[in-house]
Amino acid sequence: MNSKFRNNVVKLLGTLDELEDFVRQVDPDRIPYFVRYLDRMRCNLKTYVTIGCLETENILKVVKRDWSEAKDGILGIPEYSVPDFRNSDEPGDAFKFLEYIMTIDSLIKQEKEQR
Repeated sequence: MNSKFRNNVVKLLGTLDELEDFVRQVDPDRIPYFVRYLDRMRCNLKTYVTIGCLETENILKVVKRDWSEAKDGILGIPEYSVPDFRNSDEPGDAFKFLEYIMTIDSLIKQEKEQR
């Protein structure tokens, strides 16, 4: 695995962890459905890093699939982002949430474009 790809995977894993922690803090009583896909994406990436695979094509397909499912319009991120932050105590929560989403999206697109 080349070092640039590995660095992006590490950033992606960190951002996934931060996003999940953030979502759990905002509404600890309700875990949104899309978090399942973030967990699956994280597990797939950790497995990839652990085995030290040199092949990046397949992991990119898997990550892209997981991310697409997390962004599903009915059960995914779009369903969660707007309604759940209207009554938030912190006005910046919606922006912070969107920042996590944009960071993950950017890292995935960046890798896809480099292939």
